[in-house]
Amino acid sequence: MKKQDKIIPMNDIFDENEAVKYMKSYMFIKGFAFGKGLRQTILSLAVARRLHEGQYRKDGTPYISHPLKVCTTLISYGIEDDVTLSAALLHDVLEDCKEKLPLEGSELVLEYGLDQEILPHAFGEAEAVAGQQGPDVLLIA
Repeated sequence: MKKQDKIIPMNDIFDENEAVKYMKSYMFIKGFAFGKGLRQTILSLAVARRLHEGQYRKDGTPYISHPLKVCTTLISYGIEDDVTLSAALLHDVLEDCKEKLPLEGSELVLEYGLDQEILPHAFGEAEAVAGQQGPDVLLIA
């Protein structure tokens, strides 16, 4: 298998019926990130959308709606940090998309160009479960 065969394509072809349920939040984050020059957030947005494609909550809502809501909430609180917003978008990827991430998330750096710095923040919860030291976590209720 060639290296390219492992890469999940990042084109923007999605089911319109599904995308309409979260497109407003998606476009808000994308516009905000472009306006602020948040390169990692832009990449994380596309990666999270692609990896969560086809996943749904019990009520039928596309799962990507949850990370988008977390990210928009952080933005509404005035958070503009690229790593923090990227981590918000990717925080469930390792747990919910294991079958798409055979290298346990390393492919996000190797194949998609995300900064290594984001992984401990995005995957801190999974590391804590595995008994490793994770980062401090800010919970917003």
